[in-house]
Amino acid sequence: MTTPTISSEIDTEWFHRFGVAVVISYLGWMLLSAFVHLMIMKKDVKDKFRIMMLLLYYPGRAGFLVWGPWLGSRAGSSANQADFNLSLV
Repeated sequence: MTTPTISSEIDTEWFHRFGVAVVISYLGWMLLSAFVHLMIMKKDVKDKFRIMMLLLYYPGRAGFLVWGPWLGSRAGSSANQADFNLSLV
């Protein structure tokens, strides 16, 4: 008789690709902000502050509000499924 095997693998390749995509997009975002900073260097301090806040602060906060909970729920469901599969063994 053979014992049944249950897979408890988590899709780590998807998480790796997602992490690489996030890092690449944030690097692009930072390069864009450096380019914009160089373009607005001669502006008044208040204008610089306003432009850089719109370019850096708000999209960063929105990104955490969108992909953070989604990634957490995706990781949690994969971990819960793996735990369930292990409990069946």
